Amino acid sequence: MINYSIYSYRTSSGKKIIDEITLKFDEKSQLKMREAIRLLKLYGLALLKTQRVKKIWQNPPIYELRVKGIIEMRLLFSFFKPRLFAIVNIFTKKTNKIPKKEIDLAIKRIRELNKS
Repeated sequence: MINYSIYSYRTSSGKKIIDEITLKFDEKSQLKMREAIRLLKLYGLALLKTQRVKKIWQNPPIYELRVKGIIEMRLLFSFFKPRLFAIVNIFTKKTNKIPKKEIDLAIKRIRELNKS
């Protein structure tokens, strides 16, 4: 089995935005997020065959990792290097459609990472 690495987005000044957002959720939700990330590390894009991961944007490729619980959370990530995913956004899903501002933010962060 191939193990994947996960990178959490940081600003150019080194601020760990993803970690900060994660800490705002309750303990049970944080546990569910860690479990979902663990599965992503183990199975990678093979999770596309399940209900957990869905490709939501073509260029750059952005995937949604669904974390279900009392609060429905979404982690947006992209595939960067062989066996490396970068989580670029986390938000709570309140409607059926992903807000455009969340996708735009993910695209912006992916482009930043591609430049560095």
